[in-house]
Amino acid sequence: MTSGGKAQHRNSHLRRCTMVDVQTHDSVIGFVGLGPMGRGMARNIVSKGGHLIVLGHKRRAPVEELIGLGASEAGSAAELGRQCDVVFLCLPSSRQVEEIVLGAGGLAESLGTGSLLIDCTTSEPGSTLKIAAILAAKGIRFIDAPLTRTSRDADAGRLNVLVGGAEADIKAAKPFIAYFAENIFPIGPIASAHKLKLINNFMTIGCSAVVIEAVAAARKLGVDTQALFKVVSVGGANSGAFQMIMPWVNEREMKFQFSVANAAKDIGYLAAATEPGVMGRAVATVMADAIAAGLSEAAIPQLTDEPRPSARGRELMLGD
Repeated sequence: MTSGGKAQHRNSHLRRCTMVDVQTHDSVIGFVGLGPMGRGMARNIVSKGGHLIVLGHKRRAPVEELIGLGASEAGSAAELGRQCDVVFLCLPSSRQVEEIVLGAGGLAESLGTGSLLIDCTTSEPGSTLKIAAILAAKGIRFIDAPLTRTSRDADAGRLNVLVGGAEADIKAAKPFIAYFAENIFPIGPIASAHKLKLINNFMTIGCSAVVIEAVAAARKLGVDTQALFKVVSVGGANSGAFQMIMPWVNEREMKFQFSVANAAKDIGYLAAATEPGVMGRAVATVMADAIAAGLSEAAIPQLTDEPRPSARGRELMLGD
């Protein structure tokens, strides 16, 4: 880091000893979680002029790429928190969010009063509310900001971002989210965006399960899947999930890099917060059976490669 950068970080920390006046042009932005989505989000921040610090990651390629574009690297969450005014999280689950925020040496201990923490993880709403209460007691602002669309859209800076939290905090966060978002949707109070994201993901995963079963039926009946794609694409059965899965079926082009493990996690979070009905249980069964078959790391479209009918799913449908 240059001496000028260190001075700016010191000034930022002094400013946060009272109350951070978050301004896009002079704020130091931290980023934790450089997976397929986070990498593109962080790259947009630094390439569009954001002063970015990333937390070190076991996968060095995205870290080195971002450093090459002008970002800095922090060696720990504590170091990141001390230097940043705004921090984004884009992690696999609430477990990792709680570890990085509430764990020993976590962001709850190192972020200054008035700092802004933005959780873009698809998190469990109960965990979000717990974290928000702990941070509020420390004077740290927190919003939930889960994402829709794909890693390609993250690379292009075209994500949809749902935001939940206090109106003033959402207003402060918008200029930073705009680095990688095409649309920003204020949803309501804290955790409301995470709740809506889980419902959105349930619908996408549920539609995907139907498409996977439809592809299996087409193959068993000798129906050309190219014809299936053409007909469904112009009719009422069309969906975003169908459009993302069929390029893999017909051209081996992957447009939906969402793992079975993540899908099962999201279904589980929603089930914990609601009383799932027959459809909810059926979709959960599809994901559970895929994991039992060793496909937890497979992308959803890859479930069309070797259809594995679920005995429990048949019972639900046929009443056996």
